[in-house]
Amino acid sequence: MVVSLPAGDRPADPSAITELVRKRLSRARLESVSQTDRETVVSYTFQGFREDALSGLQADLGAAVPRATYNIFFNRPGAL
Repeated sequence: MVVSLPAGDRPADPSAITELVRKRLSRARLESVSQTDRETVVSYTFQGFREDALSGLQADLGAAVPRATYNIFFNRPGAL
């Protein structure tokens, strides 16, 4: 999962986003953080995923960082 957080007056706090992700994906691991003057990109790996976790994660990210974008990739068929 890759989350892109637009820069504001100060850089985004990856630890706050990690807390949100771990709330919905209990086995999520932070893999990398990349910051520029335009955005912070945080990536995670995870195992297992309940379908209802996706809507909760979308709501949490939308409330915490309304302009955040994210991509979730599954590396095997039938991952949901």
